[in-house]
Formats: sequence, C-alpha cells, structure tokens
Amino acid sequence: MVLLCYIKPFACFITAKKQVVHPAVSSGLWQIVLLQYQKLTIMKTVFLLAALAWASATNKTFAGDGHVNPSVLHTFQSNFGKVADVKWSVVDHVYKAEFKVDDETTIAFFSPDDGALVACSRYISISELPRTLQHSLKQAAASAAITEVFEVQSDTGVDYYATVQNSRRSVVLKATATKWQVYKKG
Repeated sequence: MVLLCYIKPFACFITAKKQVVHPAVSSGLWQIVLLQYQKLTIMKTVFLLAALAWASATNKTFAGDGHVNPSVLHTFQSNFGKVADVKWSVVDHVYKAEFKVDDETTIAFFSPDDGALVACSRYISISELPRTLQHSLKQAAASAAITEVFEVQSDTGVDYYATVQNSRRSVVLKATATKWQVYKKG
C-alpha cells in the first residue's frame, strides 16, 4: 500500500512500512502523480474559464451606454433628455433602461430593431391609482399585503399591475376597467 502526501505542488510517498520515499527514488510513480496533478490543474483552469464565459454571456448589463444600439440611445435621449446613472441591460431581446427621474425609479423598454420605445413603467403608490381601482384592489387583496403597484405605459395605453403577497404565495394582478384579475401566480 502506498499513500500520497502532497506538500504544495511537490509530493512524497509513504509506504506501508511508513517509510518516506522521495520522488526521485520512484520516478515512474512520480511521473504518474505529476501527470495527474497537471491534468487536475488544467481541468480547474478550463472549468474556471468556462464559468466566467458563461457568466459574461448570460448577463448583458452595461455599465455605461457603450454597447447600446445608437437608435435606442437617440430615442431614449429624445424622450427623457440627459439622464445620469442609466443602467442598461437586455431582457428577452429588448433593451431595458433603468434610471431615476425626480427621485422616482423609471424603467423603459426599447426595440432593438428600430430603437422604438416599447413601454415605460414606474412604481406608484395605491393613492395614485384611479379611485375605482384603489377600492377594487383593496377588495382583491383582502387579507394579503400589497407589496408593489406599478404603472406601464405603452402604445396600447396605460396598464396597472399590483403584487399581492400572503403567507403562502405571491400573485401579480392586472387591472381591467374597474377590477383586478390574476395576471401571474408566483
């Protein structure tokens, strides 16, 4: 029986008689151990590089606006002016810009093809909803907590959404004319 003892990148061998054998003495076994160590190091490096490549490919967040389509930037600036600290990302093949206007977080979505503004959303309070929707939201939520309410403006008009959460689950509601209906269960 032979036990391997690693000390940093060097190895020594301990035989069954508890004798320490230097690698130079048993060079054949040393070459096998060295080859396995090199393979392990290469595999770790390849795995690390693959993980870094996967992470950079799946998360397309831009620190500035250097990677954003120029037509998207033009539409953004013509709609919102010069805004500081815009966080750009790509979500479901649509450009997403998150920024603050008058201390209010706003999220705008743009078409990558022509740069058109697809939709714009902002978080609002319950009191900013139309009165009929305020009342019906409180009824729809019943004993659950209303965690967020947001408004989405698009070509089709203005839609309101609310996230309602109880101890078991979270549900996103979408407003119709005067009522709230389940849009997404979480």
